[in-house]
Amino acid sequence: MAIADRSDGYLTSLDQLETNYSSEVSIFPNPAKNLISISAKMKIDFVEIYNMKGQLLLKSTSTEIGLEDFNSGNYIAVIFGRNGILKVEKFVVIK
Repeated sequence: MAIADRSDGYLTSLDQLETNYSSEVSIFPNPAKNLISISAKMKIDFVEIYNMKGQLLLKSTSTEIGLEDFNSGNYIAVIFGRNGILKVEKFVVIK
């Protein structure tokens, strides 16, 4: 399945989300302080970062994302490529 609804800026469902590309995409370091980097074997179109309430906090085309404005806590990165979602991964910010 896929993300049920993102139209209002909220992530509402990740139930049974699987992609064929999950093992080819990585987020590091995790946990992170100031920056996360995203590595993939294929082109990344954009990344969306959500808090644990499902609110969209950031949308970026960069594979390096600064975390200066993020509080300590858990977040979800949704990584998109040409064929849709490549990976969904939780990461932790520690300040």
